[in-house]
Order: sequence, then structure tokens, then C-alpha cells
Amino acid sequence: MNREEVARGRAKSLLESFSRGRAVQLDMLHNMLIVCLGAYVIAGSRGYPSGEAHGPFTYDYWLQVAGSQNTLYARDLVYDLIFPAAPKGLRVAVRELDQNERLTAEVGPLVAELFSQRPGREELRELAEQLITGFYPLVIPAPIDTPLPVNRLCMEILAPKNGAFYDGTSGLGSTCMEAGRYAAGHGGGLNIFAQEKLDVLCAVSTVRAYLNGLEDFTVRGGDVLTAPAYTVGNTVASFDYSVMFPPLGLPWGEAERELAWDKYRRFSGGPVPRSNAEWLFVQHQLASLKEKGRGIIAVSTGSLFNDSARWIRRRLLETNCIDCVITLPSHILPYTATPLSLLVLDRGRDPDRTDVLMVQTEGMFRNVSAARVASQLDEELIQEITALLKEKTDTPYSRAVSMGEIEENDSVLLPSRYVVNPWVETELGMLNVDFARMRGWPSLGDMAEKIYRGVNGSRLSSGAGDSYRIINYADVQDGVLCTEGLKECWADGQVGRYLVRPGDVLVSCKGAQIKTCLVPEGTENVLLSLNFIGIRLKQSVYSPEFLLCYLNSPAGLAYLKSRQIGTSIITLKNSDLERMPVPQVSLEVQRECISEFDSVRLGIEEELRRLYHCLNLEKGRLYQKMGLDGVWKRKDD
Repeated sequence: MNREEVARGRAKSLLESFSRGRAVQLDMLHNMLIVCLGAYVIAGSRGYPSGEAHGPFTYDYWLQVAGSQNTLYARDLVYDLIFPAAPKGLRVAVRELDQNERLTAEVGPLVAELFSQRPGREELRELAEQLITGFYPLVIPAPIDTPLPVNRLCMEILAPKNGAFYDGTSGLGSTCMEAGRYAAGHGGGLNIFAQEKLDVLCAVSTVRAYLNGLEDFTVRGGDVLTAPAYTVGNTVASFDYSVMFPPLGLPWGEAERELAWDKYRRFSGGPVPRSNAEWLFVQHQLASLKEKGRGIIAVSTGSLFNDSARWIRRRLLETNCIDCVITLPSHILPYTATPLSLLVLDRGRDPDRTDVLMVQTEGMFRNVSAARVASQLDEELIQEITALLKEKTDTPYSRAVSMGEIEENDSVLLPSRYVVNPWVETELGMLNVDFARMRGWPSLGDMAEKIYRGVNGSRLSSGAGDSYRIINYADVQDGVLCTEGLKECWADGQVGRYLVRPGDVLVSCKGAQIKTCLVPEGTENVLLSLNFIGIRLKQSVYSPEFLLCYLNSPAGLAYLKSRQIGTSIITLKNSDLERMPVPQVSLEVQRECISEFDSVRLGIEEELRRLYHCLNLEKGRLYQKMGLDGVWKRKDD
């Protein structure tokens, strides 16, 4: 059992003893943290010069107090131990933590249990770390902490040794602590500045910084978007390094007026979706970096491809500050299953650089349970990822993508759009697809008369208007459209553009499983739902049957899978199909290929039916010999 596991077990034991079967409360944690802080001061003190054994700076003194008839309060430790020589920031933090006396009467047993063990400073530091990172996130209902492996990855990328470091959404201060440890471990030193919206977390991180020996640490409260804490006149202060893990998917509509008139001029990149403030945080971090400053900020994967954020992504790309995008797998953060992406920003990029490095790390993680994803981000894997950033070469997990290609793809910054897994599982087995061989082929858009999306459900009504039938996801099975069971619907408006025609090729655009089919002859008055994209070919140049076979080929499937985007809902865009490369084969050859294949296929299917019939006959004979004859009857007997 390592030191961290011992500390985690002790923290849990102390908490259970302290709470006496009650649910963990914030006051309990505050009191435990103050007790740990008091023990830390005692462990570092040599007592009084006179050699008195029972002064305030000894474990024996406080064990005697805890064992007396008098009630021991957390503030007793505060005033006698912490306040005499503590920096002002620490005194303010402790006052913030010790505002409620409701649980303080139970500090005595906690002091007795912990102080009797006479722990040393290193042990207490580890105990406090486990208390802060293990229990505070359970009590405070908000994402307030970043796993240590993710923080270590960020530090290896930035390498912050000397200068000013900044975290505008610091939570429990884990990122700042790791920045300080990295600098100290590499012979440097950082001036660390943090801001956190919740005052209680400012207090906790201040205590934490003291226990970790971070002397140049400052944390201030307030909302970093509406009230940045570090400013110089009408600009925000700038720093050499910054790492931020802002809340993901946070709406900001209520602060729209205030942010629109931001006097610090941070948000000029273009319109940001009201439902998600992540690009506001990105712009704030950019404004907070020095001329050659570098930063890393976390965003949800959806922010990298959502149409609503296309313009802000384009404007930020024009600044040439986005150096790299790294996608980490699902469950890398303990509070969400959403894959996390890191934007690596560099204000000092070479102006001649016209690419962005895309890194897709999912394939670098072993296939284990979601609970162990973060633990896989060990030192070896961190070094593998950082090596990709240093080399900036094309690998199975990374690729330097030109600005032009990104613009052609609607400014999508999702690495999986550009770093394509060449392996695809097909009915022919696992195959490696060489996408380079497909370059120069004509696009599907050139061969199509129309590529259209299905009708939105809001255009349909309940029993009013004209009657139609509609194709949903479940209506396509094994590559065949089952028209008999199509659901009836009604529409009041003009929905003619959503009507399918015989010969249209359908491709599912939602869902992990890609479904394709051909609209059969005789299909009339049928609408396409939003689950599908319809392809109506110029039949003078391209055969629907040939295209359907190509879509289901290893090359076609690999392309479609590489174009899928999304987290909880996997989607495919019309534009992706328009740009899809298709084989340049004459219409005559296309028809010949399909005709020959259909002839062979029909013969094989007939033979399979014959063999299946023979197999059933043999099964019947077997059952007779088993004495089962007469046990059952056919339905038609």
C-alpha cells in the first residue's frame, strides 16, 4: 500500500469517526482541515525555548485540552496556533472556514485521535490532500476539481518553470498546486495567481497552498467573466502561462448585457452560443496571456464542431493562436462521461505557421472500464502524448492540418475529423484503408442531383393536413427499407422537398450504426425523417445500386465513420457526403459490375436456401431418432 492509499484510508477513518454515522457535511470538512492545519504547524514547530512540554505548539498540550472537561473549538487551534505567525491570507481563509460553530464541539475527539499519532508534516500534507480532493467534491455540487493525471499532462505540455502562472477557474486549486510542484521539481519558481467564484474554495485552496509550501500563491474571488480579479486599468493582467478547466456547457445568457459591454475588450471574436460559455472562457484566457504566453484550456468536444460556434472558431483561427487540439477519452473527468478536449494556445506562434496539430488520444488508451480511464494517463502515456506535440508529424494519433483544410470543414476543430483511424471492421474482417489512394477521386456532390436532409418533426402535425408516411431509423433493416410498416403522419406546410423517390440512396445521419438502403420502386407519398440523408443521383452518370455497394464497402464505411461527429448523439452532415470521394467508373462499367454481382448473388442465395432446407430435413430425422416424433405438431396440421 502506497503513501496516498494510506492517507486516503486515514482520511476516511477520521471522517467516519468525526461524523459518527452522519452524512458528510461541509462544516465537518472545514473542521477537519483546520485540525490538519493545526497539526501541521505543531509538526513544524520546535516548541518553546524553555523546553516546556505543554505549550500550545506541542501535541501533548492539545491532547490535554481535548481530554479536559472544557469544550474544544476549532477556533482555539486557529487563534493559539495558526494566527500568531500566519500570513494574512491564511488567517482570512481560516476565518472563512470557521464561521459555523454547529459542529465545532466535536473537534475534541478528532484532535485526540489525530494528535495522539503525532504525525509528521509530510504525512499531514498527504492527509489534507486526500481530504480536499476526495471529499470536498462529494459535498459541493459543482465540478470543482481536475484529476491529477490531467493536470500533469498539462504541465508537461507547457513546462512552466519560471514566471507568472494563472488559473481563472481554480476550484480547489489542484491545477495551481501541480504547477507549483512542476516548477519546484525543475529548479524553478512560479508566481501563481488564481480566481475562483466560490469564496469557500478560495479559502480551501489558500490553506492547501500553505500546506504544499507555495509561498507565491494568490487567489481572489469573483466571476472571472463578469468581474476578472487581476486587471491593469481597462485591460486584464497578462501572464506567462495559464491552464483553465472552466465549467463545461455553462449557459451565460443572463450576463449577456454585462459581457456585451465588457470594458476589458476580451470578447471580440464573434457571437458565442448563449447555452455554452466555453468560448468566452477561451477568449478571456487569450486576453490574459502575454505576447509570447502559452495556455491550455479545456472545452467540451461538442464546442469543437457545433454549427452554432462556427464563426467564433473561425475568428479565433484567424488570430493564429490555436497551436494544438487534444481530445481525451470519455470518463477522463470524474463528473462527466463527455470526452474532454484541450486547446493549446500560443501567443508566440511563428506567423508562418499555417496549421493546427490535431491529436486523437483515444486509441492510445487501453480498453478498460470507465472508472479506470484517468489512472491510465500515467507517466509513460503522458510522455507519448507530449512527444506528438514536440515532433508535430503525422502518426496514427496525430496530424498537422492546414488552415485551408480546417476552413473547408466548416472550421471544425475535432481531431477525429482529421486523424482518421484506418482500421475498419467489415464483413471481410478488420481491414486497413489507405485513404491516400482515394485522393483525386470525384466527389459525391458532383454525381448527385440533390443531397437532402429529412423533415423536422416540428413540420408535422397530429391528424391535420395532408397524409404521408415517414421513414424512421428502425424502418431500415439489413440494408432494406421495409415500406409496409411505415408510420403515418400529417403535414400542413410544403414538404415536397422531403419526399423520397424510387432510386434514392438513403444514409442514416444519426446513431453509431450506419444504415444504408435504396428506395424501392412503387414508393409514393413517403417523407424522409431527420434520421437520414437522401442522395438523388444524376442517373446519367452514376448508378444508385453501384453507390449503395460502395457505401457498404470497407472504403465507404471507413470514410463515413471518419466523418461522424458527436458525443451522446453521433451525427453525419450533408456536407460530409457532398465531399465524399467516389470511384471514377463509367456508368456502363458500374451497371456491368452490379449485374454480374446480382447474378452470382441470386445463385448463391438459391443454393443457401436449398442447403438450409436439407439441414432442416436432417434435423427432423434426428428428432425422430431421439424419440420426439409426435411431441409437437405444425400450425397447419
